[in-house]
Amino acid sequence: MDEIDKKILRKIQESFPVSPDPYLDLSMELHIDRDIIVKKILNLSEMGYIKRIVPRFGNKFYSNSIGALIGASVEEDSIESLAEILNRYGEITHIYMRDNEYNLWFTFVTVDENKLK
Repeated sequence: MDEIDKKILRKIQESFPVSPDPYLDLSMELHIDRDIIVKKILNLSEMGYIKRIVPRFGNKFYSNSIGALIGASVEEDSIESLAEILNRYGEITHIYMRDNEYNLWFTFVTVDENKLK
């Protein structure tokens, strides 16, 4: 993962544009060619860093679920390998990188309380 990948991931974690051409919006905001944005996002998806990009409306699934937001302090050179491990779990819905002591955050959502233990 290069710096452009990280820049794109950070941006779409914060907010993904809702517009007729969100990739063009990202391109203009990040000053990266639209075609590169699309290729990078496809590549990040193939590598498993992005599971899906979908809008969520309502809370039908979440109303019967239990969730946790988990922050971890991870050595910089271990973040990618830990993210790869976390991506194997379907219950992990989001993984965020942040620039602070707790630099890797993820959400865990399940309907099975025992899976949180």
